[in-house]
Amino acid sequence: MNKAALLEAMDYQPEPSEWGYSVEELRRAFGGNASVIAEYREVDYSGVYAVAHKWPDGSVSILTDYFGSCCGCCAYQAASGSGDVRSLVEASVRNARVFTSEDEAKTFIRTGTDDAFEFSHRAAASLLTPDGRWSLGGES
Repeated sequence: MNKAALLEAMDYQPEPSEWGYSVEELRRAFGGNASVIAEYREVDYSGVYAVAHKWPDGSVSILTDYFGSCCGCCAYQAASGSGDVRSLVEASVRNARVFTSEDEAKTFIRTGTDDAFEFSHRAAASLLTPDGRWSLGGES
């Protein structure tokens, strides 16, 4: 799996909740093509979100993004329709990190640093528990 293949694997149609769209749209970016193995969202008015997907070939992709508390500071809540939200998800997919294995992804999480504005290593680092297991549904 590589970034170009990630874009091709997007099997996604935005689905607003009763409050509109949210950063959790990244969870569903690949439909049934990959399974979610870890997820993290800061519990605050604004913050970071990360989700790790595992692919049938054993590779792992990590998507991160930022969210806010209102349409004035959150691109997802400000989205005027599914096309806008799909563009936001595509941007996160373009900025994703892709690894050949879970071990490679975990090594990056433990040792990497933020190397771009568009990818949050802080969010990705929260995908692991202190003992190195994937954290599903983690919040802080």
